[in-house]
Amino acid sequence: MTKTIQAVVSPLLIIGSFCGLGFFEYPLGRPRPYLTCLYFLIIWSLYAYLFYYLAYISDTLHIYLSETNIMIMFTTIVSMLVSLFRFKEFKICLNKLSIVDDTLELLKTPKEYRLLHKWIIGIIIKWILLSLLIDVSDSLWLNYEHFSVTRIFVPLVTNYLLHINTYSAFIWAVILGYTGSRFQRINEHIRNLLEDDTECIKGQNKLILIRNKRRTKIKKSKQYMWILMHVHLQLCLISCELNKIFGIQMTLQMASQFVFSIDTCCHVYAAYAKDDTTIGTFLDHIFNFIWAVVHNANLLVLNYICQSVCNKANKTSAILYNLSNESSDEDLREQTLQFILQIKQKKLKFSGMGLFYFGYDFIRKFYVSVAALLVIIIQMDIYVPID
Repeated sequence: MTKTIQAVVSPLLIIGSFCGLGFFEYPLGRPRPYLTCLYFLIIWSLYAYLFYYLAYISDTLHIYLSETNIMIMFTTIVSMLVSLFRFKEFKICLNKLSIVDDTLELLKTPKEYRLLHKWIIGIIIKWILLSLLIDVSDSLWLNYEHFSVTRIFVPLVTNYLLHINTYSAFIWAVILGYTGSRFQRINEHIRNLLEDDTECIKGQNKLILIRNKRRTKIKKSKQYMWILMHVHLQLCLISCELNKIFGIQMTLQMASQFVFSIDTCCHVYAAYAKDDTTIGTFLDHIFNFIWAVVHNANLLVLNYICQSVCNKANKTSAILYNLSNESSDEDLREQTLQFILQIKQKKLKFSGMGLFYFGYDFIRKFYVSVAALLVIIIQMDIYVPID
């Protein structure tokens, strides 16, 4: 059975290393910077040559050097550089998460590494299928009017950075989602303490044996509460550190999503303005729909996970408040109130470089901004013409 979270997420990180999102490690936990630099030099030289050659030969260079694609390229390159720069800090966070799991295991919470491993394998398979779907749809779109063997392979190269960008988002989603599950386990432990304390209060007027048992439970509850306080604080610190590690990439990801949404809406508006009902236009709508689904799913899932983690972390204070009201022990009540104050003073939030906070409110503002800008573009009659 796998004992550390580093070993569980190793398939995710190994593929990430081949994508340029981390250092190669052999054995696990020992980075190989020279091998990574050599790999980067070879891959990027080959990619730059193939990108220009295939796009130029197939006369599609103007398509893949649009503002949206340039934004995606910039986002991916910055994400790769930041991931390498923050790789050591990321590994430290994984090590701290492993310690948290060991601590929760002492409190009789089993590790969920087997489930996490299956989840990661499923995500990798979905990423591969999604990449193939996008590449195949782009190949069909490029070869609809003018068939060329070269154009079949163009998306395999030109969409490479897009696939890396998507995979980077998957890594954040997995790590942040797992961190949220740890907050959930802490909340469950506190609920159990609340139920045990309530049972003790109901039986406080019974036999002396039950009273002694109650004193033992209260002492044990105090010990558990101290442990849970430290674990919760540690998880909050880990979450803040993960926000620091992923903050730049997540912010640029949202910016590229915004640019893409505007660009897609402009293309759809241009098509309807021309009232073109040809098969080519119909295919354009289908492929635009596929791209829109992929990008919007990325946006919604990432913000949902951030909101979910914050809700679970901040929900602890509400559960603790019930525990403080039900508890008959003054020391335990005071300890619980200190814990609540600690959570209230610094609520967990994931920020995008201090510019905004991820979550449901950001989703609402995102689509409102897209709609407002689209209205301005329509009123000014500025739209992207269909070639």
